[in-house]
Amino acid sequence: RIIFRVINVLRKRSPQIIESNHYKTHLLALIASIALRLPWIAVSHGWTAELARVRAYNFIDRLTLPWATVCIAMGPTIAAHLRTFLPKSKRPRSWATAFDPLMISEPSPERDLRSELGIAKSDLVFGAVGRLSFEKGFDVLLEAVKLLLDSGRSLRVLLVGSGPEEQRLLGRIHELGIQKHVLLLGQKAANEMTSLYRSIDCLVIPSRSEGLPNVLLEAAWFRCPVISSEVGGVPQLMSEGLAHWLCKPSDPMQLASLMSEMLELSKGERETIADDLKLRLNKNYLAENRTKKIIRLYRAVKRLSSRSSRSPRPNRIQPEI
Repeated sequence: RIIFRVINVLRKRSPQIIESNHYKTHLLALIASIALRLPWIAVSHGWTAELARVRAYNFIDRLTLPWATVCIAMGPTIAAHLRTFLPKSKRPRSWATAFDPLMISEPSPERDLRSELGIAKSDLVFGAVGRLSFEKGFDVLLEAVKLLLDSGRSLRVLLVGSGPEEQRLLGRIHELGIQKHVLLLGQKAANEMTSLYRSIDCLVIPSRSEGLPNVLLEAAWFRCPVISSEVGGVPQLMSEGLAHWLCKPSDPMQLASLMSEMLELSKGERETIADDLKLRLNKNYLAENRTKKIIRLYRAVKRLSSRSSRSPRPNRIQPEI
């Protein structure tokens, strides 16, 4: 029923290109592109395999993506995975997540998150933001915090997000006895996120799996240093001088070691790291540049599709741009 409804909507709207993002939408786009003889751009944001359902979605990707006109991989790691099953004529393009400063709301001028949470200005605060799910690795962060506290370090962690792992993480916080040091703040609106980035001294991204997380780009925009696991497109941004602040996924000891180093840095040294991050963001990851790239791709696909309009499967075209 859904497939027929999608095809009917597309027939009425008469689009010239179909784009899909992730799993089930790829299957819908494949069927619609064949039924309506339209070119199809498939965007892949990566895979996790912790659930049987997700493994099934991955299988669907392997069946559908080879038929796309163009495959876009959100990061080099995802592109490498696509190349394991895409035909050579379908070489995936590796793009990075783009950041649009206009999507960040300014907080109320009087908002002081540290004061609201009773955190002293002298305390060093780590932040962690994301969906509370297995692949985000927040349980690894909790283990690292426990290691730091046991070694006599003093720190606070603000954990922002909601999701299926929330109760398990809350239970683990109490099991480890770190509830005075880790605050789980739940989901926050955009203006509250702005206050968060301005209140923390360092963002931690302990993910087991990622493309290029938006929170990394947001932290860079607000000049906040970042410690991250070495996943997805993160090493591409945090290369060379910033690569020191990358750790292996699911390694609480290495993560704790980097967090300990960050605790030792002066405010000026942390600002130097943050300035380097923002410079890279402005150079390669702003939405304005991504928009131009998308427009060029659409025009190339449309142009070549028009030339091959008599082909039984125009979605098999691979534009060279």
